[in-house]
Amino acid sequence: MGTVTSQFIAWAGAGVVLVLLSRVLHDRAFQYLTACLVAFALNRLLSGMSEKPDVFVLVLNLLTVTSALCKICFFRLTLHGVAGARNPRLHREYLGAATVAAIAVVAWLLVPTEAQGGDLTSPSYAHNDAAFTFVIVLIGYYAIVAARVINWTRQLIASWIRHRRSAPAIPHEAPTRRPAPAQIAFYIGIVIIGVGEVVRFVSDIFKLTSEVLARFVPEYVPALTALKPLITTGVRFGHTSFYIGALLPLVVGAITALGIAVRQARNSRRVTPLWEAITAEFPDLAYRGTRGVGGRFYRRELEIRDGLVLLERYFDPAVAEYARQQNGGNDADEAVVAVALIRGALRAKRAGNPVDDPHPIPISRAETRSRDVAWLLRVADAFAVAEKAEGNFVTAGTS
Repeated sequence: MGTVTSQFIAWAGAGVVLVLLSRVLHDRAFQYLTACLVAFALNRLLSGMSEKPDVFVLVLNLLTVTSALCKICFFRLTLHGVAGARNPRLHREYLGAATVAAIAVVAWLLVPTEAQGGDLTSPSYAHNDAAFTFVIVLIGYYAIVAARVINWTRQLIASWIRHRRSAPAIPHEAPTRRPAPAQIAFYIGIVIIGVGEVVRFVSDIFKLTSEVLARFVPEYVPALTALKPLITTGVRFGHTSFYIGALLPLVVGAITALGIAVRQARNSRRVTPLWEAITAEFPDLAYRGTRGVGGRFYRRELEIRDGLVLLERYFDPAVAEYARQQNGGNDADEAVVAVALIRGALRAKRAGNPVDDPHPIPISRAETRSRDVAWLLRVADAFAVAEKAEGNFVTAGTS
């Protein structure tokens, strides 16, 4: 994959990570994923520079070690959460990566000055002990990481397949059991990562083999040097595949969240008249500290329900009966009856006239959260229509 494409993917991903940084505060796995993607983006930036000092060979490989370490930690934490593995202890991973990095630094310092640049990783320097150690230790670590990631992707996919097969078939709940788009994207991303890591692992094995052959069979050096671009392409493919696979669920999740935010904003506007009427009677209900569209709607929903509890003594059974008779008797829409009860209770509350034997608090009796919210929205819509018809429509606020 070309350098321009790699850099575009890297920085597009960095932009997505910046948008989603709020998750870092409470999601440990995402902290490692963020660090991995940032290290990759920085690696792409530095490797794309036209003029690079010799030390960049060491710096770029240390960034790759950091990225590999964060990749391991991300997968171990994700595997712990998805597949029910033991709570991972990551200090050994840190120790292993630190050891590899320390050996690489010492080996690079011992390499002849003329070889400390880009040619250090070429088979032509395999005869040098320090250069050989530098390449073998780093590539060996990368190959081990790739092999572990391949195994973990297999475990995650197998766990998901087992879960889907063991899930009980409930026909009337089938729509609610459909995997969320972000979950589907997560497992597609895992497959992409797995494929990329297989290519990366094969490339690393080829690189290790070429170094060993160049070390002990020097006449193979020209042919092995010619294979270096192919190996480099495989390594970059593995890097980029991980980046794309890791970003896919984040992007899909962000798009899904945007759609949810739009619906939440619309729902918040729909319940505003009912919410304002209730909180006008009970000002201490209104809590204004919640930020965000979703938080605002959820807060208003809770405050409306709390307000209905506080209005319990004012729900008049006669009002409910009259509303039913005016709207089809026993077939009357319970949302319409609920609106009549709420409006009557608000009037009784203002007049200070509680009912001796009040009607039960109007509730949806829905079996699911989505149906319960749908009922509340219908009540809010009917309330707004009734209030507007009488000329006392409450102006929607933005609290």
